[in-house]
Amino acid sequence: MRGALALLLVVACQHRPAVSPDVQQQPAATSGGASGREVIAPGDRWTGGGLCLDVPRDWDALGRGDGVLGTLHHAESGVDVFVLEYDVSEPPIQDRDGFTLEFEDQSAYRSVPALSAGGTRTWTSEEPDGPTLKEWYGTVGNQRIHLEVVLPFGRAIEGTRVVEVLLASLKTTC
Repeated sequence: MRGALALLLVVACQHRPAVSPDVQQQPAATSGGASGREVIAPGDRWTGGGLCLDVPRDWDALGRGDGVLGTLHHAESGVDVFVLEYDVSEPPIQDRDGFTLEFEDQSAYRSVPALSAGGTRTWTSEEPDGPTLKEWYGTVGNQRIHLEVVLPFGRAIEGTRVVEVLLASLKTTC
């Protein structure tokens, strides 16, 4: 009985990845030097994929690397934003291990002004205390840009509020 209880505790306390393998979690921007990616300080300008952003004071950012155009992290809420670029001929990711697609609008959805009309999707974790993934996508030039947001468990409303301000600040010219 003791052995079974110990095994149950070990399994229950194992680290669970914050996001699926499709969205690789990057280190927080403050530790970006070790990843070889450019650390972009609040107030400085991030550019990538035809987009640009003056990084807000509450956010840390990393430049291009590891297949990602940029990563932004909001320390207070724990929210991460990944800016990804795909060729327009590639279909969007349809399945994410460990997540269930809860909402999708593929039509002329436009809540990110810098992206042409595209779509949005929301994924929930299959783990009870897992994150929610929100994704906005559209084209910039001849590339499809995905903005993938990781909202920590219990912080979805707060996280969405801070992300909406950030996404509205994205521009195609700076």
